[in-house]
Amino acid sequence: MLTAAVVGTGAITETEMSLIEAQQYYERHQYDKALTVYIDQLKTGVESGPLYFNVGNCCLQKGDSTGKAIYFYEMARRLIPRDTALLINLRYAKSLVKQANTVSAEPFMLGILRKAFDRFTLREAFAVWNICYFGCAILFVISLFVKRFKGLSRAIAVLFLCMFISMLISLRAKMVYEERMGVIVTPTADALLEPFKDSPSRFSLYEGMEVQVLKTTKQWHKIKHPDDKVGWIPKESLWRFQE
Repeated sequence: MLTAAVVGTGAITETEMSLIEAQQYYERHQYDKALTVYIDQLKTGVESGPLYFNVGNCCLQKGDSTGKAIYFYEMARRLIPRDTALLINLRYAKSLVKQANTVSAEPFMLGILRKAFDRFTLREAFAVWNICYFGCAILFVISLFVKRFKGLSRAIAVLFLCMFISMLISLRAKMVYEERMGVIVTPTADALLEPFKDSPSRFSLYEGMEVQVLKTTKQWHKIKHPDDKVGWIPKESLWRFQE
């Protein structure tokens, strides 16, 4: 499950030595020690898909934090979205989440379009969107000046335009999703009617569930359940993918 640390051909850096040490801890099933080393690397500001993946593996192997494992797997997916081992582990971690069957209120086609872009990083998604945009513009210009291919060029330009609009919608949905979503990291969390400890509970959330954050205060998150229910939970119950 663990991704091997990449070591250069020259002198081994301090970071690489730390990653080798963490991998050795992991292989000896000393997950707490491995996790400490990986977290220390993250605290230095490193943005690495394999590093997030390794942290998620440690959390999952410890068996006491499915929510945190999902959080780090999702962070890794934003950087290495087509990594097979990552996708398998993420799917397995999500299968452990205790939750009732809920139907998402997200429009079906919007969900399909957004998930299509889940196979791309945000930068790659922007690149694909730009290709469609400029392809549409170029073909439209050709149709204005080259009469021989006018009909064909316009037909292809319309096709590119439809793709451009669809990708614009799905790209926006992906950006909103990554900006607002978070995962429950405590065993349970009661979503309250108001941001007060004595407020009535509206519904319960379980570790590993992903919810949308609508508003954040000093101590509370206002969240929206996939079925559109809204409530307030303590800030420490949820980790956002983007702070």
